[in-house]
Amino acid sequence: MSMLIGHATQRLGGYRTLQIGLGMLLLGLICAIFAHGFLPLLMGLAILGIAVAVTVNANNTLLSEIFQERIRQVMALASGLWFTEIGARKPRSKCMDAHLYH
Repeated sequence: MSMLIGHATQRLGGYRTLQIGLGMLLLGLICAIFAHGFLPLLMGLAILGIAVAVTVNANNTLLSEIFQERIRQVMALASGLWFTEIGARKPRSKCMDAHLYH
């Protein structure tokens, strides 16, 4: 799904894709609010899910165009550290351990 959205973002441009995503968000909210049954509600929520994917992708594309080098550094840091934070923690120093047990 993200490859299709990325292709559409490159083809249409970031601003146009963001506008389409925000319009889809509005349409999905209206469908979900005025749903009279389960299937119309499900359709509204599906539209909302696709709209969020489109909007986030367009937003990231626009931000990377504006802040080219800095955003790459932040994204590299986030992808390298954010998702591995649970598995790889900094070892505690012996001074801290000694202080806790005395």
